[in-house]
Amino acid sequence: QDGTSMSVKDALQEIFPGRFKHIKPAAVEIHTTMNLLCDTPIIMILTPDTENEQAHLPKPETLKDCLLFADRGYVNLKYLREVDQNDGKFVIRGKEGMNPLVLDARLEDGSRPRKLRNKRLDEIRDKLPKKKAADLEVAWIIDGKSLFLRMIITWNPKIKEFQYLITNLS
Repeated sequence: QDGTSMSVKDALQEIFPGRFKHIKPAAVEIHTTMNLLCDTPIIMILTPDTENEQAHLPKPETLKDCLLFADRGYVNLKYLREVDQNDGKFVIRGKEGMNPLVLDARLEDGSRPRKLRNKRLDEIRDKLPKKKAADLEVAWIIDGKSLFLRMIITWNPKIKEFQYLITNLS
């Protein structure tokens, strides 16, 4: 699941407003759900570029026994809980600023540093290694209920930032 933005003729800005008005006042986004086994788009929706991407995610009940891949604009914890409850799986690119409770941590070398456990991600982010991936068991409280997921964190030396994947895969 992903969206691709494209500029269109400026005269269409009333119908298709763009997010980057100073660059191009009119733009569209094509939201696409692909079947990767067949390399085929199964849903394509054209919207103004300013429309929320999350509104075009597949319905959670349609993802039973499926694996959803999506970019960080699609992070919606209530939605991910519904996918999980409907026996769907997902791998979503996470965003900077997420702050779940870290229950457990495993590093790429197999170690499980205690200093990374039972703390908010913001408290330990500076302690995460930059040369080893971290596989974290994390939890969020959503509408009074816990949501337990995995978060894989790696360091990207080119942009000097951590990158995040959120999944319910074991």
